Amino acid sequence: MLNILIDMPVYAPHLNSLQKMQEVQVILVEHPEERQRILPKELIEVCDILLCTFPPENQEEMIRLKMIQIGSAGYTNLLVKSLKIEI
Repeated sequence: MLNILIDMPVYAPHLNSLQKMQEVQVILVEHPEERQRILPKELIEVCDILLCTFPPENQEEMIRLKMIQIGSAGYTNLLVKSLKIEI
């Protein structure tokens, strides 16, 4: 099962498409925000893919994380904290 955590406003037709995919679970942050903050460990520790504006402050707890997609054209939002990058 691929777990996608979304912490940003969503476009309903795209969300519906994701939710219809087999072996994909979409988890929405109840109140998405455009700022860095701590997210509940139970939300982020099972996350494989994160769609957000800013990664959470406690991103080190995202032990399954494979990909982050930020909702901006730049990448400075990712510089708020070091990310462990494996290639």
